Amino acid sequence: MNKQELRTLTGQLLLLCAMLAGSVVLAVLIATQRGFFEKFIEERYAALPASLKPLADAAAEGRLDPEAFNKLSLPERLFLYDDWMARPEPLPAGTPRSLVAADSGLYLTRAERTIVSGSEKQKLRALNFLELAGAKDAIPILRKARQWSIKRRTVEITARITETLERLERN
Repeated sequence: MNKQELRTLTGQLLLLCAMLAGSVVLAVLIATQRGFFEKFIEERYAALPASLKPLADAAAEGRLDPEAFNKLSLPERLFLYDDWMARPEPLPAGTPRSLVAADSGLYLTRAERTIVSGSEKQKLRALNFLELAGAKDAIPILRKARQWSIKRRTVEITARITETLERLERN
């Protein structure tokens, strides 16, 4: 095709159809290669400021001071979640229950976001967070996450969500 033919209506329609067909082929290729792209998805966690270290340690021991916690801004509260998610094993079991007791909506929503958008390891940690928190409010979140996981065909995560859900429903 030369420039003159491209300027005609037929040439423009052929060019448009070629672009559309190419877009469809690329979309199908990207959709079928989800595994390749998902290994690059990972949440980033901010380092805990030194001023919040005593509060994070108190939460780990299950004795979070409500007065000190209520003085924290939203980003400072999220630092406590980030700290728990980024800590090396073994994770402090008291932190999730303390944090969810202090601000359940914030931390349950944050854990839900991790289950949806985190790496495989981060998703498992978020499920552990919800299980250790023991909050009944986490049950609808886990049901929704399980449906999402089933649609995404993530068998291991679906099984782990189901286990966590069953444990929370029993308690």
